[in-house]
Amino acid sequence: MITETPFARLFLGGKRDATRLCIDNPLKITFLINLSLEDFRQRPEGIRHELFPLPDDEVVPPPALEGALAAIAHHIRGGRVLLCCDAGLSRSVALAALYLHVVGYASYEDALGGIALFREVDVSPAMKRSVENYFELLAKEEQK
Repeated sequence: MITETPFARLFLGGKRDATRLCIDNPLKITFLINLSLEDFRQRPEGIRHELFPLPDDEVVPPPALEGALAAIAHHIRGGRVLLCCDAGLSRSVALAALYLHVVGYASYEDALGGIALFREVDVSPAMKRSVENYFELLAKEEQK
């Protein structure tokens, strides 16, 4: 089921949710960011789409996270973004919480807690480490 995040224009879901958009789009999603390793076979008409293949069982380098964060930031300005991965529990949740942290809406942990009010959260150990590495990079850049 597509769920909201604490941020009104950002939604979370899994592969099934993205496929259901081919039938109906009651939330008026305008852009789909797919974090799965493979692109979806069916794509909803009228919804722009971008693939950022992030593994859930390997640590993702900060530049890969940065690319997905930039896509969220770019597309959220003009509409409603569905951030999805296979199950909608780990990669999409972690990236949404990281985005909310980066834009100053909430700390990463508070954002995860807020998302957990709407949906199940089960961020993989590798994705947790990926986010930690991203924060380490940010800290290094701030020290410069």
